[in-house]
Amino acid sequence: MAKIYRFDPKIYPLQLWIAINPSIKEVTRLLYFLNNNNEVVNIREEDLVGCGDNDARTFVVSSRLMGERGCFINMLRIKSCDASVMAHEACHVADYFAQYLGFEPKTFENGEPYAYLVGWVVRCEEYVKKQSKMKRK
Repeated sequence: MAKIYRFDPKIYPLQLWIAINPSIKEVTRLLYFLNNNNEVVNIREEDLVGCGDNDARTFVVSSRLMGERGCFINMLRIKSCDASVMAHEACHVADYFAQYLGFEPKTFENGEPYAYLVGWVVRCEEYVKKQSKMKRK
């Protein structure tokens, strides 16, 4: 059974969940998946794992229990989740947070909140990756 980690950025009203290749049943017991209109949508196992060459995937979600919104990162192949993959997924999370909160980080002068958010997501991903390594020992 995969552990789904929850992270709270404290300063934003959104959450982050990360897991290493959980089953669809494990994820949907905890989270609803949302579309671009923030409507709940059904997700299939093949959506969760992607087209086969994905190392990780990010989704917009809502907690079933508390209704909290945020993103879920599925780290499919933990050994392949290097800095570039983690930064890529962190940017997806930061994009959603920025969109949801209404801040535009698209210039060099006002990009600091966005940059801190990307860094925070990568630290969360690194934590999950370290936990995975400790379990394998």
